[in-house]
Amino acid sequence: MKINNKIDEPLWDKIPCTCNHDSVITEYPVVNCIHCKCQRAEDSIPLEDFEINEFDEDGNITGKKTITEITLHNDDLESCIGWTF
Repeated sequence: MKINNKIDEPLWDKIPCTCNHDSVITEYPVVNCIHCKCQRAEDSIPLEDFEINEFDEDGNITGKKTITEITLHNDDLESCIGWTF
């Protein structure tokens, strides 16, 4: 998989985690922890090729297409907020 706009050392990675990892598992990860929020976004980026269905104008599946390249869209912290193919 080719990933465009991937940043090797994003800004968010320098922000320390504010989660209490010793607490009850239901408290982790804390929603307000910027580091964990950005890490979850990073972990959601596909790393391997994947297939999608192709449709005709009537909504019928006409075949499959393999996605081999995506482009990341990042925020000010250089965290992935989405991707396109």
